[in-house]
Amino acid sequence: MLGIGISSATGIRVFLPFFLISLCKYFDLLSFGSHFEWLGGEVVLIILGIATIVEIVGYYIPLVDHILDIAAAPLAFAAGIVSMSSVMPDMPVYFDNILSIIIGGGTSLSMNGIMGLWRVKTTASSFGIANPVFSTAENLLSITFTVLAFLIPVVFGVVICLIVILSFRFVRKLFRKKKRVIAVRPR
Repeated sequence: MLGIGISSATGIRVFLPFFLISLCKYFDLLSFGSHFEWLGGEVVLIILGIATIVEIVGYYIPLVDHILDIAAAPLAFAAGIVSMSSVMPDMPVYFDNILSIIIGGGTSLSMNGIMGLWRVKTTASSFGIANPVFSTAENLLSITFTVLAFLIPVVFGVVICLIVILSFRFVRKLFRKKKRVIAVRPR
């Protein structure tokens, strides 16, 4: 469930959750065990810090935020896989990889898609004026998701699973309504 929680946070902001974990690891604020050893170095902290700053600032620049949304989808998928595989218990490699791709990558990509749909709706309804507010909300949401994933991993993991399932149902209903509308039009 910890992997699902972190994967959902990487679906919102790709680098911010890893940067937060790296900060905690560097300053010995939390004990992560061997799962997140790769985030413990000073060089990793600096690289993730720069990537996080570039990502956050980019989302406040009009048009760049939509370009970042497009580029973030494959990055979010990869980050979800990495975050999930970082917390997987010892099991056969092929099983670990399959679960990381399906659960970690899928959760991250789902959250990324949800945020992308909301960004498009926000841009369309406010002509882009509300995008900085939405970006700030995304940043806070990613931080909150990362913290909750560590504090209450089981409860938060279940909540994220429900959000993903409900979002799939909502999107499916949207597309079904559009099909009906198209089919009803006279020629």
